[in-house]
Amino acid sequence: MAADREICGVSCSTNRDLVAYNLGMSNLKNKRVLITGASSGIGRSMALSMAHEGTDLFLLARRKENLEEVQREVLKINHQLKVTLIVADVTSKKLPDLLKEVCHEKIDVLINNAGLALGREKVEDSILSDWETMIDVNITANFRVARTVLPWMIQNGGGDIINICSIAGFYTYPGGA
Repeated sequence: MAADREICGVSCSTNRDLVAYNLGMSNLKNKRVLITGASSGIGRSMALSMAHEGTDLFLLARRKENLEEVQREVLKINHQLKVTLIVADVTSKKLPDLLKEVCHEKIDVLINNAGLALGREKVEDSILSDWETMIDVNITANFRVARTVLPWMIQNGGGDIINICSIAGFYTYPGGA
């Protein structure tokens, strides 16, 4: 299989390779992994990749039906995994308390993946609330979730955080002001 991405000169042909490279680890078995934006796209793909590694998954997203479908796919790969669904919005001020309750203050790997893009208007025609929503989801929520789990990681001897950001910060597109 040809490499589909290169990180610092290292070819990564799968999401698992990418995560393992970023984490400097080759064994993810029995790790507790929290993935935001897990109901579709990269988050879904990461969940499926982690299933092959034997990780316990905490899958967070807003769309319950999509999360349940990802859970079914994960369990088809490895029916022995613990897969916990967290139906929530990453912008919720109650999310830290919910994560504490559900994750029991133990996460080894956080993959901050939730994100969205709104509006394709010219800047002068754009809707300010769209900008505020994108900043809250794409930036503030990453910090909120990391700030929640980081003390647990420290308390439990370490952990890893991967923040997945939009390519739109590097490559523009029409209407993507």
